[in-house]
Amino acid sequence: MADKKISLTADEKELFLANVRFGQDGDEHTAVIINQLEREQYENLNRILGLMHAKWSGRKKRHVFKAGYNPFEMTAQLEAEGFISVAKDGFFSTPAELVKRLIELAEFGDITPDVTIAEPSAGTAAIALGICETLGIPRSQISVIEQNDIRRKSLEEAGFTVIGKDFMDLPLDQRFDYVLMNPPFENGLDAIHVAKAMKHLKPNGKLAAIMGWNIGISDEKRYGRLRALASLVEENPEEVFKASGTTVQTFALAFTRPPEMSNEDMDAIEPVEVAEPEVEAKEEVVYEKPDVLLRSIISEMAEMMTCVRELAGMLNANMPAEVDACAGLEIITEKLAPQSSVPQPANGKPVQIEMALADERAAPKRKAKQRTATSIAGIQPTLF
Repeated sequence: MADKKISLTADEKELFLANVRFGQDGDEHTAVIINQLEREQYENLNRILGLMHAKWSGRKKRHVFKAGYNPFEMTAQLEAEGFISVAKDGFFSTPAELVKRLIELAEFGDITPDVTIAEPSAGTAAIALGICETLGIPRSQISVIEQNDIRRKSLEEAGFTVIGKDFMDLPLDQRFDYVLMNPPFENGLDAIHVAKAMKHLKPNGKLAAIMGWNIGISDEKRYGRLRALASLVEENPEEVFKASGTTVQTFALAFTRPPEMSNEDMDAIEPVEVAEPEVEAKEEVVYEKPDVLLRSIISEMAEMMTCVRELAGMLNANMPAEVDACAGLEIITEKLAPQSSVPQPANGKPVQIEMALADERAAPKRKAKQRTATSIAGIQPTLF
């Protein structure tokens, strides 16, 4: 559906038709200005191409159209009616990686000439061609539907059996053994198309489809019913469509129609909600109250001071009563500096040994102090 029209004057129309040629590079549509023009003429053509969602690529030396905009179709009415119809059809070619996965999910059995296979949104036949190449069957055995006039004509010329323009208009009594599809995603169309495709399956018929990310995250009933019916819903690799012009996240869905299931049964099935992700339980961190923590710190510091005074006494170090633990350790360090003057205690053990023993006794207290300091760092000052 057109989102806007670009009306050209007679001179602009003549300039455009005489100097602009379209082409296709893989999945990209391109435009080339083929003649040398005056600056004003070039700027005018560049403006028109910009309105058609084409941008100059210095690397490719041509204008490249944004994904989903087909210049052949947009200019179909230019010669006859003098305007360009700017429309985006939501087409993104199915990557080879996903074509292969869809064929795997379809679980094809023996393919005889009477087996019916359909691709309801055929595009450029990426899926249909993949099926023919994998199964070794003729293109005429694949029934295709394509809304875009130019692509639909290309499909006919390529030998596929074109059975319509709009999948939503296909009568439900037309059934298939296999349906493989990459439907449009916008505005929930993927859910609508996939639900309809399920109803076109014969008993034991198989469906394999690409869907947008709503099938994995939405609790809308139309997506919930599809999850309830599907035998598999899996997330596709990230950015798998990047080469096709989009980075939207997609899923693959598989479904086999039970022989006894009617179309009414499908509509009545209870939706399945999105499963809540499992969250790993985290151990709750409990902090002590500030007053309790402070009393603990004071108690540990008092014990450390006792150890320092005992060590000072062993070294005959004079230490005033009001000195703190850190200052006391400095006094002890100064006392230890001249090793030749280290006195011998009354018990006869070398002072070095007694110091080592004292150090061992003090070690747990130092560690406790370190832990306490760490705990303090985690408390907001306002608590004090």
